[in-house]
Amino acid sequence: MQTDAEGGVIREINQWFFEHYLPTWQSIGNSESRNPKEILDYWNVPMHAASIHVNAWLLTEKAVLGRLGDDHEPLRSAGYAHTNVVDRRTVVYNDNAGSVDVIWSRCRHDNTEIERIAAHFEIDRTGNGWRIIGFASAPTAKSSLQAIWRES
Repeated sequence: MQTDAEGGVIREINQWFFEHYLPTWQSIGNSESRNPKEILDYWNVPMHAASIHVNAWLLTEKAVLGRLGDDHEPLRSAGYAHTNVVDRRTVVYNDNAGSVDVIWSRCRHDNTEIERIAAHFEIDRTGNGWRIIGFASAPTAKSSLQAIWRES
């Protein structure tokens, strides 16, 4: 792993992920008036998805947007409003690749939790900027990434 001595790439990934991607994902999820295709500014095609619902390469825009719809549909019907970040960790592999691990608490307007998810995102710098090229997720009740992921 290449070190990021000044933290520039970590800051860049964190800003892109938490200040741009997350608000866009939330906004698409809590408003049927937002165009779901906006997620393609963040999710790469192709992209790999691994969760309790899917373990597959999403090879087309239609497949990627279908995964987004599958994520948002049950949240919308439960009154989804926003996502709280419970815990997070960003790792930089080199100037063009990194990962973000996060625990999402997906909530209603009154901040009651709909679901809690631990997620791992693989992120690459592309010709179009940073893109999520793969993710893995699992439901959790825990509040610490260290308590969730199995490590050697």
